[in-house]
Amino acid sequence: STSGSSIGTNVRDAACFGIWALARRYTTRELQDVATAEVGAATAHSGEISIIQVMATELVVAASYDSAGNIRRGASAALQELIGRHPDIVTQGIAVVQVVDYHAVALRSRAILEVAPAAARLGHCYAEALMRALFGWRGVGSGDAKSRRTVAGGVGELVNLFIGDGGEKPWRRVQGLIQQIDGRLRNLKARAIDERHGLVLVMAAAAAALPGLMGADAVKEWEDLLDSVRAILQVLLGVLKDAMASTSRRPELGLESTCRLVVAACPIIRMARVLEAMKNGSHASLDTVAWENILCDNEAAPNCVPDDSRDSSEVSEIVEASGSIIDASLRLVDPDTIEAAVAAATSLTLILPTAASESLIYSWTLAVTDHSSRTRRPGYLFALGSVFTHTQSQDAICALILSQWQQATNIVDRVSILQCLNRARILESHTARFVPLITEGLDDYTTDARGDIGSLARIEALKATSRAFATIPCDSKSGTVVGGDEDWFIDENLFGFLYSRVLRLAAEKLDKVRAEAQTALAILIQDPIHHAAFTSAQHATRAYFRYLLDLQLPSSISWLSTASLHPHQRWTSHVFDGYVSAADSGAEGLIRASRAALNDFCFAAPANRELVCNALVGCVFV
Repeated sequence: STSGSSIGTNVRDAACFGIWALARRYTTRELQDVATAEVGAATAHSGEISIIQVMATELVVAASYDSAGNIRRGASAALQELIGRHPDIVTQGIAVVQVVDYHAVALRSRAILEVAPAAARLGHCYAEALMRALFGWRGVGSGDAKSRRTVAGGVGELVNLFIGDGGEKPWRRVQGLIQQIDGRLRNLKARAIDERHGLVLVMAAAAAALPGLMGADAVKEWEDLLDSVRAILQVLLGVLKDAMASTSRRPELGLESTCRLVVAACPIIRMARVLEAMKNGSHASLDTVAWENILCDNEAAPNCVPDDSRDSSEVSEIVEASGSIIDASLRLVDPDTIEAAVAAATSLTLILPTAASESLIYSWTLAVTDHSSRTRRPGYLFALGSVFTHTQSQDAICALILSQWQQATNIVDRVSILQCLNRARILESHTARFVPLITEGLDDYTTDARGDIGSLARIEALKATSRAFATIPCDSKSGTVVGGDEDWFIDENLFGFLYSRVLRLAAEKLDKVRAEAQTALAILIQDPIHHAAFTSAQHATRAYFRYLLDLQLPSSISWLSTASLHPHQRWTSHVFDGYVSAADSGAEGLIRASRAALNDFCFAAPANRELVCNALVGCVFV
């Protein structure tokens, strides 16, 4: 409209009401007399002779994909009325009404990822219409990037249905779909950045679904499968080359979607290597477990896959282009692009020979230490963390992270480093090495014009602490710690560095920090009853603070899995380091809850008052 608002929503809403009224006004026979050839929307529906079925199918599409919640619910209501008034005309009518439920379609992501695939399973007419609609304005043409990502997930769910329809071979159908998407990409104008982003994401989702369609028997038809794999890789290579040559003013969208395509291409490259080897006679037989490992991005896959010596020119070019695209993506600061690039980096290193993989990882370490740019690039650090478990450079990566922490001068860099620890599996094997770093993060109270920005670092440090606490092994029956003298948590100082600060942050005034500290502390509470009670208590309530105070009593220390290792009472004063901020300068409700809990605790027993007084004195003189 002239005011900039969408008036199409009103038209679609009226159309839903119109179908609802038609269903009530006319009999089944009267509606069936309408020739579908006279209705423009019916021309896209093949083999449907009933206008009632056409309307039902269109309503299923609208209820699943429309961007407006009112339209999705309106379409669901109209569909229910249509099928209820004209039973036994619509394919799987009752089941469709149950699936495309009024409440189920309220959230668009759920409608796309759950409702649409469930409806597609009920009939080919629904599956065809739903897949077709994803390539229109409701799907890849959506105006926001988040919706396009959800649409790509919806395509992946629909592609998963290829395996059960008993028609053409699933890999041939995926090949046809990818080639169809490629045709649409080539017809796009250069300025259609959003639609290109959506189409490449959809192509990546379709390619990523291919391994899931491959059963153990698929390898028996390796010749036909190899032809499809070659054709798919040829298309993917063309898209990667176009992405490298792109000069878009919004490179983050193109790079993100292309990185998702790289992730999808890596399992297909592994398939190609095995199938090429079978063609040459070196892999005449392949067991089921090996084939399943090949289809997945796991660490067992490289042991089952031939090396790259027989790679086709397409595969070699894809690998080379992928490295360049990942490098360009890791240089950006957009979080969605970085996430996709990190996933692509992990997948790429799993298909490279060891020497090439280590060389690529080394180039990322150099990029992290390159300070020529004023803007830090956290993507490289995240990529190093993601490949940590399958690289020979683990010590070098640990040393690099620690050195970067020492050089970090602003909160953004410190948060990025802590996020790297949280995203990777470094703390599973190197906890002791990073306890001092995490401790500094837990003590970060940096403030500026925005306020307590150090809380961002404290939250990430608490997440890292949760990961560290999760590495403490406990007996499944008794809940006590099972470990050797060399484990980090046996050292009272190392454990105390983290535990004491978690106690302080569990009682401080900031809600987000307190909630994360509650999660970390709950990991140590091994008693199932008290664990459930502590985790269910809201972190701003009287009950929560009372549990926190009760945990300091000698009789309650047994709740903790580490009770037999350390004298936890020595850290009681740290609770009140944070408690005074909640009881004195927190929000009004927090002040009331914390003070009421402290009052209850003190009047419960004289020993409790003595404990509180001693702890407060300890806070003053420490």
